[in-house]
Amino acid sequence: MNWQLIVGAIFFATSFTFIKESVSDFALGLLIGCALIAWGVWKRQRIQKSSRLPYSIDGYVMAYSYDDVKFYPPYEIISKAPKGKLIRGAEVKLVQEPTNPVDHDAVALYIGDQKIGYLLRNRLQDMANEYIEKGWPVKASLVKLKRNHGQYDGMISLSFFNPIK
Repeated sequence: MNWQLIVGAIFFATSFTFIKESVSDFALGLLIGCALIAWGVWKRQRIQKSSRLPYSIDGYVMAYSYDDVKFYPPYEIISKAPKGKLIRGAEVKLVQEPTNPVDHDAVALYIGDQKIGYLLRNRLQDMANEYIEKGWPVKASLVKLKRNHGQYDGMISLSFFNPIK
C-alpha cells in the first residue's frame, strides 16, 4: 500500500471529528483526504499498467523487469514518426545495430517499422545485446515520449526473460 492511501484515509476519518466544531475544517480535511486517496489509487493503477507484461513466454520466465528506462530519441527520427503509433503502452522491438558508426553495440528501438531511438550505453544495453544474441525474449513498451526544450525525453519499460530450467 502506498503512503497516499494511508494518509488520505487518516485525513478522511479524522475530518469527521471536526464536523461539530468547524464546517470549514471538516470540508478541508475531507477534501485533502479524498485528494490523497485519489492520488494513491491513480498511482497504484499506473504501477499495475506498467507491469502488464506476462511473467512467462513460451518456455521463458521473466528474470528482470525495469520501469522508466530512459532512451535516446533523436529529433530527426521522432519528428518523422506517425504520432498515432507513439502512444503509452505501444510494443517496442529491440534491434541490434552492429554497423552503427557511433556505437557498434547500439540497440535501436522500433514501434512497428518506425525507429524511435536507441537504448543508452549502459548495463541494460549490454544485457539487451546478450539476450538478443542468445535468442532469449526481451520485451519492451513505451512509457513516455515528450518534447522538452526542443529535444525529446523517452522512457520504456523493459523485461528480460530466461529459459525455464
